[in-house]
Amino acid sequence: MAANRVVLGGLVATVDPMRFSPAGVPSVRFTLRHGSRQVESGHPRDVQVCMRVVALGETAAAASRLRDGDSVVVEGFLARAGHRSEWPVLHATEIESAAG
Repeated sequence: MAANRVVLGGLVATVDPMRFSPAGVPSVRFTLRHGSRQVESGHPRDVQVCMRVVALGETAAAASRLRDGDSVVVEGFLARAGHRSEWPVLHATEIESAAG
């Protein structure tokens, strides 16, 4: 199996209302805004990215409590946003507050 594990910290930019699949599985989508300084080829680089995140099941309950501006660290994996999209979305398996 190839590796597909992502840990990304940042500020919550938007949180969509909780939805439910036809099977009754809760889901919450939110946008995470990340900014940091990374070293690439020995040179510092300012990095900024916005990533769409989806949380399902029990993780959706945690995501539903998020508010714009919350500082969090999300751990999960990347997958296509949908069967008609090639763009990635981060599927959260863990969401932790990064505050304090």
